[in-house]
Amino acid sequence: AGLNNGLCPPSFDGLLCWPATIANTTAQLACPPRVVLGYENPNNGTATKRCLASAVWYNNSEGIAWSNYTACTPPQGYYITAIENIEITHAEYAKANNSTLLM
Repeated sequence: AGLNNGLCPPSFDGLLCWPATIANTTAQLACPPRVVLGYENPNNGTATKRCLASAVWYNNSEGIAWSNYTACTPPQGYYITAIENIEITHAEYAKANNSTLLM
């Protein structure tokens, strides 16, 4: 357990703040609120985060601390649309002929 007294330290994963958690247990919190998810918590779902016996948070295969939000998926039939950093460009080809465009 080392210097952490047998606890995984508090952690923020970008969606939820996870409290210090006893080694070899799984922390459980309610899914993020509507303001974060964009929809109500489905069926009072919960997210989980595993604290290993060594008192460190579980990392995925890429070495990134991982939280399980699979129970927080949107209700069936609910669609989320996200547009991020859209850029539209327009080029004028009015004075170009076909042979110019094929060069």
